[in-house]
Amino acid sequence: MKTSWFARVLVLAMCVTMLCANALAAPADWSTTVAGAMGEKAEAKDDFFTYVNYDWTQTASIPDGYSSYGAFMEVTETVMGQVIDLLQNGEATSHDAELPQILYRKAIDLDKRNADGVAELAAEIEAIEAFDSMDDLTAYQTDPNAMYGVLLGVGVTTDFVDSTLYVGLTGDMPLSLGDPAEYAARTDYGTRVEEANIFLMRKIYAHMGRTEEEGEAVYRKALEVESKIAPYMFTVAQQSDPSYYAMIYNVMTPEEVYALNDVYPMKEMMVNCGLDKCPMIIVTNPQLHAACEELYVEENLEGFKAMLIYQYIAGACGSLDQACLDIGDAYSAMISGSQGSLPIEQRAYLGVSNTLPSLVGRMYAEAYFTEETRQDVLSMIEKIVAVYRSRLENNDWLSEATREQAIHKLDSMRVNVGYGAKWPDYSGLNIPADCTYYGAKKAVAEYESAQAMAKIGTRVDPDEWGFATQEVNAFYNPADNSINILAGILSSPFYTPGGSMEANLGAIGIVIGHEITHAFDATGSQFDADGNMVNWWTDEDRAAFEARSAKVADYFSAIEVLPGVPSNGVMMQGEAVADLGGMSAALEIAKGVEGFDYNAFFEAFAAMWRQIDIAESLEYLVRFDPHPANHLRVNVTLQQFDEFYETYGIAEGDGMYLAPDQRLNVW
Repeated sequence: MKTSWFARVLVLAMCVTMLCANALAAPADWSTTVAGAMGEKAEAKDDFFTYVNYDWTQTASIPDGYSSYGAFMEVTETVMGQVIDLLQNGEATSHDAELPQILYRKAIDLDKRNADGVAELAAEIEAIEAFDSMDDLTAYQTDPNAMYGVLLGVGVTTDFVDSTLYVGLTGDMPLSLGDPAEYAARTDYGTRVEEANIFLMRKIYAHMGRTEEEGEAVYRKALEVESKIAPYMFTVAQQSDPSYYAMIYNVMTPEEVYALNDVYPMKEMMVNCGLDKCPMIIVTNPQLHAACEELYVEENLEGFKAMLIYQYIAGACGSLDQACLDIGDAYSAMISGSQGSLPIEQRAYLGVSNTLPSLVGRMYAEAYFTEETRQDVLSMIEKIVAVYRSRLENNDWLSEATREQAIHKLDSMRVNVGYGAKWPDYSGLNIPADCTYYGAKKAVAEYESAQAMAKIGTRVDPDEWGFATQEVNAFYNPADNSINILAGILSSPFYTPGGSMEANLGAIGIVIGHEITHAFDATGSQFDADGNMVNWWTDEDRAAFEARSAKVADYFSAIEVLPGVPSNGVMMQGEAVADLGGMSAALEIAKGVEGFDYNAFFEAFAAMWRQIDIAESLEYLVRFDPHPANHLRVNVTLQQFDEFYETYGIAEGDGMYLAPDQRLNVW
């Protein structure tokens, strides 16, 4: 179940990439981590990722229901088991703890879900099928409780330029093929997604007692109208451009937004959900507003209905009966190559965690996260921030004015370890005892929609924590200039309480440095110390930064992750720059430690990224994930640093060798 589309909030991406120039030579043909495709164990000097992780890859396997497996998934499984215990034992009795437990009990009761079947989904589809005019579609589009939309949606977000304000927003609705570029030139991946979508529609229609042919016909109508919409939407490549945030920041008054659309019911949508009371609206895609005047017509009615039906089916499949779960597994296998099914307990956990992420995170943090861990990690963060401050103070390619602003931003950075200062308010949410699992998730979505719209006219509370603390993850948020090290990631191999300095610095220490670096990557550098999109760079400094960053993009673009599938260096540049920054900061700390064990440090770093992937999954990541493939995060990062060469005696002719004048250095 997706959140009500009226409450869809624009989240600032943490990494975006730069246009490339100054191409470098391609690196060695390192082994990939595709399951079953890794070659012989390598020497450290030739392929460090394989050197460290080869033995693990020979015994590891991808569990049923997944398309990849690695250190992140190992820890996720541990966290998952811990949270499942909390959800099952019923010992936590507060209102906030009861909500995810109620949802979990509904999720795990397959007998009840099988008895309920697909009646609710079928009723929603039948209601959409009954639309016989654009007036009917408009009535749906302007209903604040509508779950999906066909062209434009509205929501609430923080203002880009004044991060203390909540403002309104209009934005694109999703397309079934994901990237709008697929409608102009279909890739092999896009063809695979299309075939999987057809399969999904055929099987769900048959399960509802209709015919497979009817389901396919509906989806083809959706594709037809989506192909008319796609040219007006931002492609994945455009969203990876550093100018993207400036492009989508088009501020208007409600009256100015109304004037954009005479045909599309934008005014009614905004009035019905309360956005007419918001003095500022960010119009992310003015060209789609203009296109709506031609697209929102009777000719496209059946296509719009088909789009809504597809979105309901895709969103509901995991919340219904066993037959739908089986169809969903087969659908995922067609796209990602995954095999088998997750146990029902894990399915239920994922459903609850995705629906009530902060409440599940609160349960996990209160049961398993310690103050000792928080203080230890905070101490490490202080050391890494000090390194960055020294680096900035002694930087030789920034002007004094830009350097001062960078130091101010670093010193103003908010730090959240484990979780934030204030949990969101769910006191008004009650899940009816007699509703289905599907209905319960819908009730949560409607509550969160109302909560989002209630923020109109209020100020942002920087202490409110709405993230999934239980996730094995860390991130930088440019909107409030914060680094966030979630409780879920603070377990071995990322962090070990009482573990060696080298192992912890080589894992969570580099993660911390990585997130700090995001404040100064192509995206983060567009925001100031208060999280406002303000240019604090001189033109000369920005040009110097872009030149350094472009070399990173070019280097990754020269590497094929799979035969015929090169890395997208432009898209991955922000994460690659952050990897380099994290390693550089950690090595600076190591220099001051007598007897530092560099071997243990580098091996901890490589082990953190161990992973095997199904080929289809790796291809998906290359196309859509801004992070480099894991073996590249290890090998490309390490070959930039003298300490690595000195530790393993790497010389010209070795696979890991890169000539000094070719090495990448941003921060």
